[in-house]
Amino acid sequence: PQAFNPKNDCVAIAHQVIDLGASVVLGHHPHIVQGFEVYGGGVIAYSLGN
Repeated sequence: PQAFNPKNDCVAIAHQVIDLGASVVLGHHPHIVQGFEVYGGGVIAYSLGN
């Protein structure tokens, strides 16, 4: 089953990517929309859904 919230490891990886200098992280695998977050001056979309 698909989850509406990202897994903790996905959150940690997205935060690391922003910390390393990315300004946007776009997730895409889950078939549902997951949360969005503004973190460290960047934007994270954990899953855009279908």
